[in-house]
Amino acid sequence: MSLRERAASLTNLQPRQWCSALKTMESVMRHVFLPTPKIVWPSRPARGRGRRKRERYRAIRREKMSQALDGIRVIDFTHDQAGPSCTQMLAWLGADVIKIERPPHGDRARRLWATPDDPADSYFFLLLNSNKRSIVVDLKTVEGKDIARRLVREADVIAENLGPGVMERLGLGYERSRC
Repeated sequence: MSLRERAASLTNLQPRQWCSALKTMESVMRHVFLPTPKIVWPSRPARGRGRRKRERYRAIRREKMSQALDGIRVIDFTHDQAGPSCTQMLAWLGADVIKIERPPHGDRARRLWATPDDPADSYFFLLLNSNKRSIVVDLKTVEGKDIARRLVREADVIAENLGPGVMERLGLGYERSRC
């Protein structure tokens, strides 16, 4: 049956017959338009060496290609867009980012452009805060300040974009946190 005859036979098909007809047309087109693959000498059956090489390469890659900031802890006191996007990049590079949020609802970006009947976080918040852990801490209470100080003591990096002097008033400024 020629290609023209096969194409003409496709006009009166039921929906279930289309799948087999399309497969047939696909195989015909493949044979007509694609060149025949050439066999390179010597031809021998594969013995699994490629698979072993691939597994060895993947193991080496996992071993050597760890993320740049593995083992670095970042405490994130940021909000809005500039600060969270900065710590987002650190999280992409492998840092352990812990976001400190305000009670009762956390970061205000969680509710940005969200509808009142939808309790889910906004897309904006999810975009800028993936790969981060978060905790809601009231920094105006003694217990909240103690929690924040403990986290800051164990941190390698502190990111904040609060107003001038806010971290100092909370007892978390540079002079108190550097040691």
